[in-house]
Amino acid sequence: MGTGSTRWLLHGLLVSFWISSLLVLCLRVQAYDLTTSDRVAMLYSSQLRFSVEGDPLIDVGLVEGKEEIRFRPDQPITVLPMGEGGPVIELPADLEYRVSLLEGNGGTYRYWAVVARQLESDRQALASLREEWQALNLATQTFGLGSFFAIQGVTFDNRQTILAVGGMEDRQAALDLAETLERDYGLPPELHAELVEFPSGELELVAPELGIRIRHRDLLWIETPQGGRYQVPGDTFSIGDSSRREEDRAFAGTLIFAVDRQGKLVLINQLPAERLLEGTLPAEIYPSAPMEALKAQAVAARSVLLAELGVRHLADPYMLCARQHCQVYRGVAVESARTSRAVRETRGQVLLHGDYIAHAVYSASCGGYGGNYADTWGHQPVGYLAGRFDGEVVPEAFRLGLNEENLSDFLTAPVDSYCNIQEFGGSNTFRWRVQHTAEELGQIVNQRHEVGTLRRLEILRRDSSGRVILLRIVGDRNTVEVERELPIRRALGGLRSALFIMDQQTGADDGLTGVTFVGGGFGHGVGLCQTGAIGAAQRGIDYLSILAHYYPQTRVQTLWP
Repeated sequence: MGTGSTRWLLHGLLVSFWISSLLVLCLRVQAYDLTTSDRVAMLYSSQLRFSVEGDPLIDVGLVEGKEEIRFRPDQPITVLPMGEGGPVIELPADLEYRVSLLEGNGGTYRYWAVVARQLESDRQALASLREEWQALNLATQTFGLGSFFAIQGVTFDNRQTILAVGGMEDRQAALDLAETLERDYGLPPELHAELVEFPSGELELVAPELGIRIRHRDLLWIETPQGGRYQVPGDTFSIGDSSRREEDRAFAGTLIFAVDRQGKLVLINQLPAERLLEGTLPAEIYPSAPMEALKAQAVAARSVLLAELGVRHLADPYMLCARQHCQVYRGVAVESARTSRAVRETRGQVLLHGDYIAHAVYSASCGGYGGNYADTWGHQPVGYLAGRFDGEVVPEAFRLGLNEENLSDFLTAPVDSYCNIQEFGGSNTFRWRVQHTAEELGQIVNQRHEVGTLRRLEILRRDSSGRVILLRIVGDRNTVEVERELPIRRALGGLRSALFIMDQQTGADDGLTGVTFVGGGFGHGVGLCQTGAIGAAQRGIDYLSILAHYYPQTRVQTLWP
């Protein structure tokens, strides 16, 4: 694995500047041992580093694919072309700085379609699966993801293993393979990118008002004193040619500029895990929710954060992204006093299952009955993520789960569950109703599945939580079967959940005229039900009991004080 990089020599850093009489520019060279190549490699490593407070430092990819990125610090900044321990250049506050990529070369990758994932590895089962896929004349490979960590003398594990097929240099070819596997085997279309050679390029930082230019290969680090912020204009985060302007965003910690997969500029924010959570929590749950619900959400979010380290974005120069794919992070300006308090009062607390970090997923509302991890994502069962009734006492009629016989009563009769509340969006998510004419629904279906004129829908299988996991769509030109809850929801126009019943109306000639969906919940429903956590907190239930309800077989452990 290689990268075009340079060792530090004083003449290797091009610093062209004209200093005004009011500016003093300080250049200090500190002791260093690592080359630029070493430091680039560290961006792709899952090895943890820690803040002075003792919590892990997280590299978050804020935005990529850019030619230039601007920022304005409110405190003086320190430019470290090679990262900590290398040369230091000090520049003043309250000026606009621009970083651009003068030349960039994309990395080299192999792309694999994921066919199995195990959170806690069973080698024998994986070996058997691998033989099955090899019999189809597909190149197969197992990848060990995650790490075994030790923090403050406490060990924990987030290792998992994936089985993948393909190994193609062409990403689109791998995507086509993943789509074929979804159609033929009902597998989630997930790719694993294997990094073969680092991307590279020459970065340039410019301070137009000072006439300063700083260039370096492959990366630039920017630091500001504790409490300082960088303002990044909203148009930096606009997607494509969208005319919708994003709000300006503010970030703390360290800014790292590097080269992304396509040979473009990527902006990374390195900050302590606890500060990151203070910025993500307001996007995950209502800040005005009861404090015990906020604390439960904080522990779940911290667990997800650690569970994903070294598992996602292994081919990117950051640990996690700032999008919904990981956890939404929009900077420090969105922090709320109440959610920050919840983060501080649960500092370092995570959920463990044995020595493993619990994959503590969550969704907006389970509709009164939680979903199953295995059925939702097509992976091995996880005991603490199995479907269950969302309440104190399970009604006798639903003690064995939800099915075709009792689901109508569950969705239409009063149910005493935690998420059956009116506040915090509960009135719109606990139960919902959607109506379409046959023509409307046919147009929606044909956007993803070309079936022609829609004739009927057939529910072939539900999981034990009542969610539809296999749906047949019959048209006059084609019949398709759609597996798993999210593809089914998307095929039907983005239904709020797959926990639904339907009434198909027909005309005099028995032709379909309309479909009415009656359902419950919002999202996949697995793990913590956010609305349910709020409802439980309203009943006086503390956050530890809330977590025990949604993640049975787990325990809360403090990893750092």
